[in-house]
Amino acid sequence: MTLNWSTESVVYFKNKPDELWVDYERDRGESYSDVNAQTKSMIFASMAVGIGNLTDANAKEWYARWKIMEKYDGIYFTTSFIDGEYVDNTLPPEIVERHIGLYTNVSYIKSSDWAIRLAKSYAQRNLNVSVKDIKALMTVFALDYKEKTTKEG
Repeated sequence: MTLNWSTESVVYFKNKPDELWVDYERDRGESYSDVNAQTKSMIFASMAVGIGNLTDANAKEWYARWKIMEKYDGIYFTTSFIDGEYVDNTLPPEIVERHIGLYTNVSYIKSSDWAIRLAKSYAQRNLNVSVKDIKALMTVFALDYKEKTTKEG
């Protein structure tokens, strides 16, 4: 099944449509357009977090799930090439907030089921992270999201 997505309901891009698409250049001087790196990351990350339709109601859960994977999987939201070096960038809450309305055809996975799947994956890699640990961290990161977006927004 292909990954389909839409930014049609993303208010941020309705207000700033020029920020959605970016022109890139290949090594041979050929140019092409693609969605910006943050949006592309959000689209593909929706598969990992198991939330396909980003809403006000589930934004903190989306953020929390991603932050858990950052913590235990060592993955980063984006990587930048700055001054000849690669720099890993973690996901700030304002990027999630900016993308509310993003739709992908990823099926929603209930929090408890997602935590169980993740804990099994970690156990296979000999990481000592329980379902209880994951659920606790989901609460912590969700509160972090709420606190940071409430102060800024």
